[in-house]
Amino acid sequence: MRHFFSIAAVLISFSAYAQGGADEHERVMYDPLFWRDELSLKTTQSRRIEEINTEFYESIRLMKDEADKNDKHEQLERGLQQRSQKIYEALMPKQRRKLEKIIDKTMPVAAP
Repeated sequence: MRHFFSIAAVLISFSAYAQGGADEHERVMYDPLFWRDELSLKTTQSRRIEEINTEFYESIRLMKDEADKNDKHEQLERGLQQRSQKIYEALMPKQRRKLEKIIDKTMPVAAP
């Protein structure tokens, strides 16, 4: 359980870092499954997103044994970008727009 929280903390910090590299519309920072009903996700879409998440977390689990910290960082960043792209592609255009609106409403306002 402690490893899960460590991984979650790393993911949060890297997802914020990964924002600078990809196109704004191809980033999925939050898991759309949290808003399954609001997005009207089909069962096949939900399963696909679950598969994408499982693949991503499995790659993180396998990465823990590597020695090079910089290499881990790069692999994690690539993995986050790939996960984001795959999830984005699993959504329909209307769902993508709706997710962006949900995220905009839930994002905390930061001072410039």
